[in-house]
Amino acid sequence: MATNDEAAACKMAAMAKGYFHDPFLSTFVDPVIPSSLVLALPGTPQRTADVNRGTAIRVAGVDAAVAAFRRAVDALPSAGSRPPQVLALGAGFDTRPFALRDVRARLLAGMAAAAAGCLAVVNFEQIRPDDAFGVRMVAQVAARGCPLLGLPAYPELVDQMRRFRAAGWGSVEAVDAHTFFYRYLPPDRREHILSRERLDNEGEWHLFLRHYALVRGALDRQHEAAGPPTRRRCRGGALHGGAPGKAVADGGHGKRVSPFVTTFLTFFADEGSA
Repeated sequence: MATNDEAAACKMAAMAKGYFHDPFLSTFVDPVIPSSLVLALPGTPQRTADVNRGTAIRVAGVDAAVAAFRRAVDALPSAGSRPPQVLALGAGFDTRPFALRDVRARLLAGMAAAAAGCLAVVNFEQIRPDDAFGVRMVAQVAARGCPLLGLPAYPELVDQMRRFRAAGWGSVEAVDAHTFFYRYLPPDRREHILSRERLDNEGEWHLFLRHYALVRGALDRQHEAAGPPTRRRCRGGALHGGAPGKAVADGGHGKRVSPFVTTFLTFFADEGSA
């Protein structure tokens, strides 16, 4: 629960500074006091400006993934036959099930029920623990009771890619948070985040962003099993670095490219924005 509570507290601190609005968040942080009062209390958890910005970027990244998932589902021939399902696993008391009116949140049973159709996943977590900033990051997070137990096994973007490919996700793309924020996040949302608080050290901010990964994967088993093969822009089955701060993997030769997959991964395209 330590990482969950820390994530919820970080969200509350960022919301108090106006980075985003979440009308359901205070219910999870303090179920007794209304949101309007929680933000005014002296005990409202405080975080540094770079942490608040980082929290806002994590929220924006998951928002973008959920929006892309809904676009991808809406484009399916079976759209409307049954509502899509969104699963929040280890996401800091995620409140999106309450905000998404026609999206149901389920646990592992929902994932199993969808296993034969279209699935998508998004993950946001730390990377690059071995340089000077990474060592300090790992120590600081551990001191707050949230040891990063999986980080040694998946320290770089390409390791994150292999992790998801090994779990069966056919198409996976990853960027560090710096690349996502400055290349793919819509300019109005980026400027809003930058305008909330001034930083004492801009260099530390850029290092901070380069030590987080946003990974997305998609799978459409029915589509990829049918019809003639279609090549993707990446080399078949390859894991490679692509542009700085970005890694990509395709599903290999002999598989059709699914419209669901390409729609979900749109904002990681070379020319794209969210």
